[in-house]
Amino acid sequence: MRLKLPIDVIVPAYNGAAYLRECLPSIAAQTCAVNDVIVVDDGSTDDTVAVARSLGARVVSQPNAGVAVARNAGIRASQAPFIALLDADDRWRPQHLEAQWRAHEARPDVAIVTTDYAYWNGETISGSVLAGQSSFRSARRERLSPEAYVISSEDMVAALAVRNFLLPSTLLVDRRLFDRDGVYFRPRAELVESDEIFIGEDYEWLLRALRVTSVALVDRVLVDYRQSPGTLSARRGRIRYGDVVLGRMIAASPAEYAPGAAEAFERTRALGLREAALRHVKSGEFGYAAARLHEFAQTQSQPLRTLATLGAKLLEPAWMRPLLVPISRLRRPRFR
Repeated sequence: MRLKLPIDVIVPAYNGAAYLRECLPSIAAQTCAVNDVIVVDDGSTDDTVAVARSLGARVVSQPNAGVAVARNAGIRASQAPFIALLDADDRWRPQHLEAQWRAHEARPDVAIVTTDYAYWNGETISGSVLAGQSSFRSARRERLSPEAYVISSEDMVAALAVRNFLLPSTLLVDRRLFDRDGVYFRPRAELVESDEIFIGEDYEWLLRALRVTSVALVDRVLVDYRQSPGTLSARRGRIRYGDVVLGRMIAASPAEYAPGAAEAFERTRALGLREAALRHVKSGEFGYAAARLHEFAQTQSQPLRTLATLGAKLLEPAWMRPLLVPISRLRRPRFR
């Protein structure tokens, strides 16, 4: 008989019936059993509910309100002392929870345990994602075992301010972080969003959670993160500029976030603006790229300020943009 862990798994799903057929079996295939699997149906119009129930999950249904509200609903419907998050289009490898639980037992005071992960397009799978994140790899760490360690809140914030590299589907969370500390996911309606700005709910949540806990990490690829065509074609400039705007939100309410977060994001603001501009150019969004370059120029001294301003002015005229289209078709650099 498999060891049963005191963990409830929360799976938010919106029209995810096809994905659940791979996601939910990956929970059943864990080397350790869980207490409950809760699929939160976020107003789906397909057979998400029927598929989830046929695969043994408990279903909580709500009108469509987004992934943050769905996660919160699942957490509130759960009873186990630990919450594991898994998005409907991702999947776990069999030893995911067992490895996380060992790390938890080594440092039970740490409220978040995460793992490495791989990109997956439904067929092929990449290697380690975290291995390519220099800010993560350079963070100081306390070794727990040959495969696990703890990164302090301060060092994790400094690394995350460069860019977000943690994945919701890798997270095991002590429910006291929600019930006692009140660190629930902030709904999309409460975050800044527009045609040129996107702030990830999970990113914003992490930076509040790090106010009260460090992070333990199992240094093994134990999650496959699906990158669908929609994910790959997402507006990367919008996401990267959202990171910059998140830094402004933190600066406006620093007490809500981890100590040092405002300063860390200020240090990386120029990098974020530069990368957002480049991503907008690669997407053919020259007006947004010009706006980001103007902002970037204000962070620089001469002569780089003048060069950035000239670059922005080059992108502004509508008649110039057809000439720049070939640039947008070059292969995109992979920042995230």
